[in-house]
Amino acid sequence: MLSTTRQPAEKLELLEAIRGFAALYVVIHHFIGFTTLKQTLHPLLRLPFRFGQEAVIVFFLMSGFVICIATYKSSQQDIRTFFYKRFFRIYPIFLATLGLSVLVALCNGESFSSKDTGNFLGNLLMLQDTPDKPGGVIQPFLKNHALWSLSYEWWFYMLFLPVLTLLNKMKFYYTGPSVYSVLSLSFVAYIFYLLFPNHLLLVLTYLVMWWVGVAWGEMYVKQISFNWKNMLPLYVSLFVMLCLTAIPAITAYQATQSVSNLTDYPFIVFRHFAFAFLCVGSIHFYHIYKLTYLKTVFVPFAKLSSISYALYCVHFPILWLHIPFITNIYIALFAKLMLVVALSHLLENKLQPIVNKYSYALRTSAAEIPVVVNA
Repeated sequence: MLSTTRQPAEKLELLEAIRGFAALYVVIHHFIGFTTLKQTLHPLLRLPFRFGQEAVIVFFLMSGFVICIATYKSSQQDIRTFFYKRFFRIYPIFLATLGLSVLVALCNGESFSSKDTGNFLGNLLMLQDTPDKPGGVIQPFLKNHALWSLSYEWWFYMLFLPVLTLLNKMKFYYTGPSVYSVLSLSFVAYIFYLLFPNHLLLVLTYLVMWWVGVAWGEMYVKQISFNWKNMLPLYVSLFVMLCLTAIPAITAYQATQSVSNLTDYPFIVFRHFAFAFLCVGSIHFYHIYKLTYLKTVFVPFAKLSSISYALYCVHFPILWLHIPFITNIYIALFAKLMLVVALSHLLENKLQPIVNKYSYALRTSAAEIPVVVNA
C-alpha cells in the first residue's frame, strides 16, 4: 500500500491556504461566540462565523490527506520514527499552550481546583473532549475549548500505522479501498458507543472521517483520477456514518420535539459527518469543474498556514485574558488578536525550529548502529 508512483509537491498551495483560512475562522468564531459581541453584533454579521465546528472537520480531512502524502514521501515508516515526528510536532506547542493557560489564570486572579488538576493530567494524555458528549470525563484544560479536537488528531496519528499494518495483513482489504475497512471499524465503534459511551469509542467513530482524507491522499499520490467511480468509496463511507449517526439524533428530536442547540450531543456528531460529506462533495466539484478562480479567494490566507496550529491552540487563553486598562471591547479584542498572532509566530517560527533540530538529532541518534573500527 505504501509503494509510491510519484513524489508529490512539497506543499499544495490551495490546501495551505484553506488551512490558514480555517484557523483564522475558528479564532474569529470564538472571539464572537465567547464575548459580548455575541449579544451586541447584528445576527446577520454573526451568521457567517457560526460554523467553527465545520472548520475543525476541514482540519480532520486535511490532516488525513497530509499524513498520507508525508508517509509516502518518507523513507522511514517505522512506528518509532513516526511517533517521534508526531510527538515533537504536536506536544511542544501544546505544552506551551497549557502553560499559557495557567499564566493567564494567575494573571486573572483565578484559583485552581482538584478538577483542574485532573483535567491537566487528562489533557497531557490527550483524553480531553467537550463536556456534553456522554462518556467523556476529561474536559479541555482551563476552558481552552479548542483543545477537544487535538485528542482526536493525536489518536488518529497513533492509530495510523497500526491500522495500515493490520489492513495489509487482511486479505479482504485487497478487495476494496482501505476506507471500507476503516468504515467497518467506525460503524461498530459507534454502535458500541451508544451502549457503552467512552472517549476511545468516539475517536474510533471519527476515524473513518479522517481516513477519507487518507484515502484521498493515496489517490493523489498514485495519480488515480478523482472521477465519480473512484471517489464513490469516500462518499459511501461518509454517507453510511451519516445515516448511522442520524438515528440517535432523530430519536433525541422525537423525545424533545426540538433542536435547541446543534452543538449538543447527539446532533453534533450527525452535524460533523453531514459537513464532512458536503465538504468532500464541494472539493470534488471544485476539482471536476476546474473552478480555479476560487483559489484566489483563499490564497491570501496561505501566509497564516505556517502558524495555523499555534493560532488554533493559543487563542482561547488570550481570549480569557483580562486587560483592565482597555475598556473598549473592539480595541481589546483587536489587541488580543494581535497578541495571538505574535505568540503563534514565536511558537511556530522560533520555538518549533529548535524543537525540530533537537528531535532530528534524537531520531538520528536512536537509529544509529554502533560500528566497530579495527585499528
